[in-house]
Amino acid sequence: MKNDTIIFTSIAGFISAIFICSFFDPGFSFFLMLSIVFIGIYFYQRCFIEKEANKNKVLFISLFILFFCIGGIRYEIKNIHNINSDFENYIGQEVYLEGIVINDPEIKSNNQIFVIKTLNYLHGTSSVLLDEKILANSYSKNPVNYGDKIKINGRLSKPENFISSIDGASSTKEFDYVSYLAKDDIFYKLNNSDIKIISVGNGNIIKSILFKIKNYFVLNIKSLISEPEASLLIGIILGEKSGIDKDLQNVFRIVGLSHVVVLSGYNITIVSDAISKFFTFVPGLWGPIFGIVGVILFVVMSGASTTAIRAGIMALIVVLGKILKRDYRPGRALLVAAVIMILFNPKILVFDIGFQLSCIATFAIIYISPIFENKLSFITKKMELRSIISSTLSAQLAVLPLILYKMGIFSTLALPVNILIVPLIPIIMFLGFFIGIFGAPFNAFLIIFAWLNYLLLAYMISVSNLFSQAPFSWFYISWFSTGLLIVSYGLIFAWLFNSIRNKQ
Repeated sequence: MKNDTIIFTSIAGFISAIFICSFFDPGFSFFLMLSIVFIGIYFYQRCFIEKEANKNKVLFISLFILFFCIGGIRYEIKNIHNINSDFENYIGQEVYLEGIVINDPEIKSNNQIFVIKTLNYLHGTSSVLLDEKILANSYSKNPVNYGDKIKINGRLSKPENFISSIDGASSTKEFDYVSYLAKDDIFYKLNNSDIKIISVGNGNIIKSILFKIKNYFVLNIKSLISEPEASLLIGIILGEKSGIDKDLQNVFRIVGLSHVVVLSGYNITIVSDAISKFFTFVPGLWGPIFGIVGVILFVVMSGASTTAIRAGIMALIVVLGKILKRDYRPGRALLVAAVIMILFNPKILVFDIGFQLSCIATFAIIYISPIFENKLSFITKKMELRSIISSTLSAQLAVLPLILYKMGIFSTLALPVNILIVPLIPIIMFLGFFIGIFGAPFNAFLIIFAWLNYLLLAYMISVSNLFSQAPFSWFYISWFSTGLLIVSYGLIFAWLFNSIRNKQ
């Protein structure tokens, strides 16, 4: 128990500092001074306190302060960014840059969106060395790929927050787009860019190969399945939702299916299980090792979103547990995954809603779903219906306050829609993988699989459209404040704590 308390105290101190620093900026000096306080408390505990109980109390306080300092210093390091005077002077003007594409471009109907790591700022016949990430939006007919070295010119601007709306409804919820991009060290945008490719293959060779496999996979699907079903399938398998029509994305938000059309933990779990089962025939530890490598490569290929990384880490812990013959505790695995991700990028704790929703929903499925499953004993277990309803209810309950606070959307029909669609997702993914991997050489033999998957995807779209158009299918709530968010989660955790205590 003492070890668990030490771990919990340390993590609580680390995360508390990062949470506070997301809203205030105490600065390095504050945390350096606080570390001196920790040293004083630690030596006081070691030299002047004799009772073991009192020693433990002071130990926990000093540990909290120590990891509070570590968390604060980690955030301050992440937050260091020197404003580039060259860029600041040319905001709103056309600039000429040279850089390398560092992500897999998001291709839409008439434009492409990608991130470049700048190398040079071209000014007349001279150039200035730069090291800056820029989000570029180009209507150029020259498609770019990861690792391309390009010359690019366009109008330089800074990101701005915006207010989104659904189905024409007025909204007062502002999306903090500036902080969302800043978490990845992106502080500038380049609009209406013209592109000239200088060279290719300047990126990481493994990522380049994985993105080529992904593009081959996507082309195979599009060669056998028509739109919008093809883009929906790509979104379900790879988390690539840029090809999905904006109206259809709004429909999925209304009916509570957004978690299906991005690469969520549920999708990664299906992939992880499939990889593990595929390598069961391999003797010794090679099967689990191939499973680990497969999960890592799939997460990278899909673009390594925060939801995919979180689910991937948890999947890896499952495989490692089998190798080490240790019991898998999903709650601890979630905590480990979250801490690793926050340590790597502390800004995701507050400024990445995908990370927040993913962790909260997973927490609910681990701890709240079993409570609902016991209460819903009158529902049959056939086809895992009770498990699906319990998981859906628990996840929807847990993420609802955050969704209301961030987006203001309250979906009244999320439960029936999820019950009608979620059981089909493993079948859709299995058929989709089969088509994506073997499509081009075996198109004639895969027509039946493609048609079956098309029918399932068309059913998914039809059900979502039907429910989204039902009267009172959703409400927009603008008055859900920070206070209500805190109270809501306080009540949820109080109910959960009481339910677990009564069960014990």
